[in-house]
Amino acid sequence: MDCHFVTVCTLHPDYSRTPHWLFMSRFVNQLNGLLEDAFRQNVINDETRNRLHQMGVNLKNTNGSLSLAAVLSWLGAGIFSIGVILLVSANWKEISDTSKLIGFFLLFGVVHAAGIYFRSYKQMECFAEGLHFVGASLFLMGIGLISQIYHIDGQWSTAILIWLIAIAPLAWCFRSPSITLLSLFAMLLWLHLLPLESSLRSFNIMNLFAIEVGIGVALIGGAAILREREPRIAWAFRGTGLILLFFAVYLMGFYRHFSSPLPNTNGIAELPAAGCLILGAVSLALSVRKLLPENPLLRNKLVFLLASLLVVTSAMLLAELSFIPQGDNLHFFNFGWYRTFHTTQWVLSLAAWILWFGLGLWCVFFAAKTDRKAYLNAGVLAVGLGVVTRFFDLMGGLFQTGLAFVVGGAVLLATCYAVEYTRRRIARNLSRAHHRGSSEK
Repeated sequence: MDCHFVTVCTLHPDYSRTPHWLFMSRFVNQLNGLLEDAFRQNVINDETRNRLHQMGVNLKNTNGSLSLAAVLSWLGAGIFSIGVILLVSANWKEISDTSKLIGFFLLFGVVHAAGIYFRSYKQMECFAEGLHFVGASLFLMGIGLISQIYHIDGQWSTAILIWLIAIAPLAWCFRSPSITLLSLFAMLLWLHLLPLESSLRSFNIMNLFAIEVGIGVALIGGAAILREREPRIAWAFRGTGLILLFFAVYLMGFYRHFSSPLPNTNGIAELPAAGCLILGAVSLALSVRKLLPENPLLRNKLVFLLASLLVVTSAMLLAELSFIPQGDNLHFFNFGWYRTFHTTQWVLSLAAWILWFGLGLWCVFFAAKTDRKAYLNAGVLAVGLGVVTRFFDLMGGLFQTGLAFVVGGAVLLATCYAVEYTRRRIARNLSRAHHRGSSEK
């Protein structure tokens, strides 16, 4: 075992379990802070400190190339899978049914066998991930191939469900973040197809947002539960959950525009959405103590935001089913005509706006406490996007719009200045936090 690996394992105990490309952006800063403390306490001399610092920088640079290799491997895997599909389609009549099946199963087995082989080499891990990604993608092609050969009719949701059942165990067996992401994609696609195929006439777009919110909260809770045991899968869960939540909450801010209550619906199309919301609530309840155990204050705020999001989404879904009264009509003059919204639509839209800004501000506070600049940038971007969106969303008639542009433009400029100033100040504090001891000295 070389000195490089010993140093990293000593300074970062989770390195042996967590892939280094998940935390390297924080690792060098933590290493610098630890080296400064060790130098001030005369544990190491100046030469040793400089050598360890250079080793950490070299490791970070190496991580950049590995991250690029991971992206290229996923991209190459996707292109390879599409190429196989196109080649078979172009020569469909010339290839016998038996040859198609033999060729598919042979390719499927070879790809996964090669992935298992290359996983034994640490430096080929990204390439192995790409091969497993190809194998998981090929399984969907096999489903389509068999159904085409034997003329099997069915719903798209059934094919996607079979694909999900086949590849989800592989994500756990291989501890593969790429197959985990592909499995999550298959699950979301299946859940979105269910309400579409069950009852098109009674379909409501709020069902899709409820699915995304429920699954997003469930993934964040699942990431907290699996963080120590399976950090790779937890990373995929957490990233997917955050994307789903921000996407759904942003669009739910326009609830009063797309709301269309369906009093005569049979409720079948809403079952997947209701199930996802229940799953999110159960996952959040089980993961409360594992969410940010090192910072109870931030954890409590996050739990409150996620629980409030589940409640607001459930209220929107119930309002679409007419279980919650719509309330009085509110009229708003807009460019020579009136827009009419129900009180319930306005109240729930306002709740979605508050949740959007709450999630953005929580990301800023979380970054300030944990030295994660990615969350800082995401939080500032969310707040700025929310201000701009609500500004244009609330425009009134010509006179009101002109006045709003004058006043709102000034407020927007001031807000942008304040937000950017705050972002830069927090970023500077994060960068100087680990060098504060040396500067005071």
